[in-house]
Amino acid sequence: REVYYAFDTDGAMPNQVTGTPVNLNESGSAINKADSGRRIKNTSWNFGKDDNDSAVENAASSGTQLPLNGEEATLGFWLYHTGNDPFGTMFTVGAGIDAGRPGNDGYWIEENGGYLLNNAGVRVSRQLDKWVFIVVVLDGDDVALYEFDLNGLIETATGTYSARNRTGNETLTLGTGDNGREFAANYDELHGYSRALTETEVWRLYQG
Repeated sequence: REVYYAFDTDGAMPNQVTGTPVNLNESGSAINKADSGRRIKNTSWNFGKDDNDSAVENAASSGTQLPLNGEEATLGFWLYHTGNDPFGTMFTVGAGIDAGRPGNDGYWIEENGGYLLNNAGVRVSRQLDKWVFIVVVLDGDDVALYEFDLNGLIETATGTYSARNRTGNETLTLGTGDNGREFAANYDELHGYSRALTETEVWRLYQG
């Protein structure tokens, strides 16, 4: 495991695996608990839809980026989606904080009649106003997307995506999107791995 963010504190937040600070930003300005529409709820970070990029970004300017865009990677996190935001991006790996989508340079999930991963045609259903656990597994060209709720697996989807850039570490952002299309949600317990977890390991991660 490369990264783990519990989203339990204000301001700069340490990666609980490496200790690397993580900056909370909105278009370059710090987000804190007192900001309107952005406050801790249920020990998770909440970002509201307010016509501005609203994202948590790892500290790319420090030269430390997440090694989650190589040949294999896994990203898992709890999500409470609070709005219907067409084309809002749940997360991106491989794009800066002001970018709505990373194109072929990275990977991302957007909300577009469901949760759609990249251009791979891998989609699971949109869930509003409930906690779900989303897991993305990349293994070469193979893509798997899992969606759990508190009662177990809702659905999974698999596909292929060969255009992804696999050459290095990339920036992680959450809750961003095109202007006016930000993803409105709470996030909690984010885990990032520099390898593809097996289906058994995905279940263990969810159960943990």
